Amino acid sequence: MNVPSALCLAHLPVPNALITYNFLSPIPDLFHSTGSVAALSCNLGFVVNGSSTTKCTSKGIWEPKLGSCIVISDILSNASTLNLDLTCDPMNHTTGIITYVPHSKSQKFQKGAVALLTCPFGQKVSGGASHSTCQDGRWSTKLGSCEEVKLKIFF
Repeated sequence: MNVPSALCLAHLPVPNALITYNFLSPIPDLFHSTGSVAALSCNLGFVVNGSSTTKCTSKGIWEPKLGSCIVISDILSNASTLNLDLTCDPMNHTTGIITYVPHSKSQKFQKGAVALLTCPFGQKVSGGASHSTCQDGRWSTKLGSCEEVKLKIFF
């Protein structure tokens, strides 16, 4: 007996973001088949809060829940301005592009500065965070690395 696979309804738009499906097009079909992947990319000045990718399950729902995009200044405004004498050095990283906000010509980052990891198209952050905050002279979390996204193609 051939059981039809479930379909997931396309995501509603996420403010300050672009959602691509199966890493091909930001113009979604209304429905997506089981195994389809939706990826969230935030606009410049925003960072992903939560999951940046989700998959259409056989139950017809996207899992995990797709995250949102928060403005970088919200991250910075939550950081304390005390102990500004403790600075963070640039992060040692071999994959992707790290952007520091605010930028520092001296390459010494004050408390509250944010390091953002951006991966090339077709890659995703894996094995760590997409952003880290300078706190008391240390980065709050280890950044992940950029990893090729494996696409499943069904014929």
